Amino acid sequence: MDTVPVPTLPTCVCAALRQVTRAVTQIYDEALEPSGLRAMQYSILMTIRGHGEITVTGISKYLKMDQTTVTRSLQILERNQWIRHIATPDRRTRTVRLTPKGMAVVKKAEPLWKSVQDRTLATLGADAWAAAQSPLARLATLATPANIENEGSQA
Repeated sequence: MDTVPVPTLPTCVCAALRQVTRAVTQIYDEALEPSGLRAMQYSILMTIRGHGEITVTGISKYLKMDQTTVTRSLQILERNQWIRHIATPDRRTRTVRLTPKGMAVVKKAEPLWKSVQDRTLATLGADAWAAAQSPLARLATLATPANIENEGSQA
């Protein structure tokens, strides 16, 4: 039985994580394609569903994304009628929630996500993923709001 050689990752933590993130995102995008969603859209919709209603800033902080990227993604989700903005007393705050159409697309995507999640964990190993959670969470704490906002201005 032939085995596929495992490529060596860059020694730079940033480069290695970006390389892995691009590969994993591609796998999830392909798996979610029948639902009409991409991986990031699914993550945003699941974040909104989990909170019921959430501000754009809340999504940005929760997903550690710059607000410009979140806003652009929300525009696509709104254009597809998967989310809608909620009026709030403070007009400066933009709050969103899923629409019935958004709930339907999430429901359609969930088994696709579960399947790719299971395949990914089988490849990685559930124990390896569990062991990686804490170190990755520590790295995620390095993302301050200023760092997240600056990321959106870089190409």
